[in-house]
Amino acid sequence: MCRAQSDQGTRIRFDSDGDDELFMTAMLWLTSGGIVALLAVSFFFSGSETALTAASRARMHQLARSGDRRAKLVEQLTTEKERLIGAILLGNNIVNILASTLAASVLIQIFGEAGIFMQRSP
Repeated sequence: MCRAQSDQGTRIRFDSDGDDELFMTAMLWLTSGGIVALLAVSFFFSGSETALTAASRARMHQLARSGDRRAKLVEQLTTEKERLIGAILLGNNIVNILASTLAASVLIQIFGEAGIFMQRSP
């Protein structure tokens, strides 16, 4: 049951027997889980970029000729290296922007407006 109470005439506070607090806690945990998942995707993009650019073209060609399916796939991906790197970097940037936006949201929920400044790195 929600009851509106006036706090010094300017703020309205809702009492709902802890339902709102439980909902906010659940949302905080879900958002934090989303940040962790987005960081895992970012790690994947970064690792893929490193692996695909560091792969020896001669070694991949040799493995592909001997029938290795993964080497054939790497050869196909690296034929247009600029396009591949562009796609990986674009995906990584989108994921990082989403993760930092969610992190700012979590910090604001926990610390209020001061949470914005906690996200900055020195």
